[in-house]
Amino acid sequence: MKHNLALCLYGLSTVVSSHINNHTHILESRNHGSHVGILETPLQNISSTTPVQSGPCGPSGPPQGLPILIELPPIMFQYNETIYTQQKLEWFFRQLRSFIAPSHFDTFRFQVVSKRLAEDLTAIVRQGISVIIESPQLLVQATVASQMFEHMAIATNELNCFESIATAETFLLNRILDINVRLWGLRNSHGHLDTNVRGYVDILRVYNEKVEFWKISFRHLQGVSEGNRILFEAQAVNADMSLRELWGQIPRGLL
Repeated sequence: MKHNLALCLYGLSTVVSSHINNHTHILESRNHGSHVGILETPLQNISSTTPVQSGPCGPSGPPQGLPILIELPPIMFQYNETIYTQQKLEWFFRQLRSFIAPSHFDTFRFQVVSKRLAEDLTAIVRQGISVIIESPQLLVQATVASQMFEHMAIATNELNCFESIATAETFLLNRILDINVRLWGLRNSHGHLDTNVRGYVDILRVYNEKVEFWKISFRHLQGVSEGNRILFEAQAVNADMSLRELWGQIPRGLL
């Protein structure tokens, strides 16, 4: 069992590592290589924090502003390392959610810091792998963070490709790509419906209506390329699945 979890985590860390080479070169060219951005101040009110100097977070150090572990007895160390890893994953998840506005996914801000985010997530997973493979909850958090980041990175590339083409076809593709990212904003760091989001029931209802309208509109278009039709249908399936899953998690009595 632990062997399988270790393989899962190895794959997870290599997925986010590969993003640096497979995706961010596109984002770099659009921003002239800039990776400067303003992120939420992480893990406030933690007394044992030591800010890291500027520059990407490497394997030997945590993301900027995260706490540095001191040497502790084995049992206490493992306990604190678990909490530490959980806090880092929560911090990273909050960074990702900060790019999701009520009306749109902020691709401009995301692409500016995309490479740094990939490096941070890779470092978090690699540093915490010993406790992640022992904790199903941490494994879920790490997987959710990786999937959310990869989804946002791919969507950013697709949205940038279509933004300069003003047709009904590309408009609907933009809308369905965007809302699939915004659906992540209704989840918590464990991938479940976040009932702390204000008006989440109404938001889900509006999203569902929009997706249905876009599906009907797209299927009535003439002359759509096969590639774009496949992309839209795949995104529509993803949106339907996410909406159905989140609807099923609404507490009884709120519908």
